[in-house]
Amino acid sequence: VAETWTYTINYTVSQANIDAGSNLVNTASVTTTQVPGPTTDTATTPVTQSPSLTITKDQTGGPNPITAAGQTINYTIVVTNTGNQTQTGINVSDVLPGGGAGTLTGPTESISSNGQLDVAETWTYTISYTATQSDIDAGVNLVNTASVTTTQVPGPTTDTASTPVTQSPSLTITKDQT
Repeated sequence: VAETWTYTINYTVSQANIDAGSNLVNTASVTTTQVPGPTTDTATTPVTQSPSLTITKDQTGGPNPITAAGQTINYTIVVTNTGNQTQTGINVSDVLPGGGAGTLTGPTESISSNGQLDVAETWTYTISYTATQSDIDAGVNLVNTASVTTTQVPGPTTDTASTPVTQSPSLTITKDQT
């Protein structure tokens, strides 16, 4: 009578628990010969999902600045899951200078090739753009924007790479006596 028995137990939260986003409910029960019950009590621990991601786009090859039509710029795009929740429904797009949609190569998944952006995982894409004479004539930076959306972070989250264009107008004139 009036005695207390104390028990402890631990539970390690899994990534599946975080991804599910449901409260963790733990029920303890006790039965005795005198109180066949069971008598129960429940502890509830909320699960907080914090989906987050980043995208970076960098020029990784080609001249900088662009000085002539036909020069090719290479870019690398890296999407990183910086949150605590697995990302699904990943859609990465790239708008090349001039507004055209580019065709990305990739992704290369850093943790697993499961089509999900796992926590702390990076997906790497590559793309190239060939400068046109119109780009040179315009003389403005070539701006290239990559964006990503996921089911968990509808965004879009974007990053832009900018490559300068250098114009070097010149001409020659020759005059001969005929």
